[in-house]
Amino acid sequence: MGCTSTVDTTPVERDQKGGEYNFGVEEVAQTNFVAYASPLTSGFKLVILEQKGSEDLFTGEPAKKCWQEHEASESPKLIELLLNDKNFNHEGVCGVYQSQSNYSLRIGNRDLSLEYDFLVRETSAGLELIAKQHVLSGDSDLPSEPIVVGRTNGTPGYGNSILQNGVAANVNDSSGGVGTGVVFELEPGFQIGKRTHNSQTLDHVYIYGSSWPDGTTTTSETTTTASQADQQTPDGDPQRLDPYPHSV
Repeated sequence: MGCTSTVDTTPVERDQKGGEYNFGVEEVAQTNFVAYASPLTSGFKLVILEQKGSEDLFTGEPAKKCWQEHEASESPKLIELLLNDKNFNHEGVCGVYQSQSNYSLRIGNRDLSLEYDFLVRETSAGLELIAKQHVLSGDSDLPSEPIVVGRTNGTPGYGNSILQNGVAANVNDSSGGVGTGVVFELEPGFQIGKRTHNSQTLDHVYIYGSSWPDGTTTTSETTTTASQADQQTPDGDPQRLDPYPHSV
């Protein structure tokens, strides 16, 4: 599936304890991935899906699609979350990345998983996907202002239902609908890739750029963050940490 070229596989970086690790980024076919806003009890969180397999691991038949664009949507773009179908066992077919431990920001040779969190910011023009330096980073060489890495290019409905448009609008719709997601269009210069370590591809997704976006500045100030998105659950259900009943 997609490209197999790997870049930046050798830079040595140090974690917060001073240990060394080598993380690279593998280029992938962008059409095999989609980033979208998933509704929480209050606000939204980032979820990234990957179309992994071309065939069903159990039946050997061509794999089902994990998502498809909603025909009626233009701005913002919507996808139907086909992997939520209760009859679809998407093991090995669909990758689901839905927390800060599953995805991170990378700029150039630098893995910024310890410095930045992805948050969804609501604006009058729609939703923005931002990378925000968290308060524990303490790195004065990094931009302190949030970096916009993606936008929905339109305003969805708010609350737990994204849009009431004739399809099941809630990610956890109990009526059996598959649900919808509002797609983030990544900003110019950013794309999705997979993290690598010692030439091995890891189950971790980067949103990365080759350089810092124009207009970003560095300062010694740190900013507070809101990793609450990883603590909330869709529809306020405290027992369900995974909005996808069949995800792995």
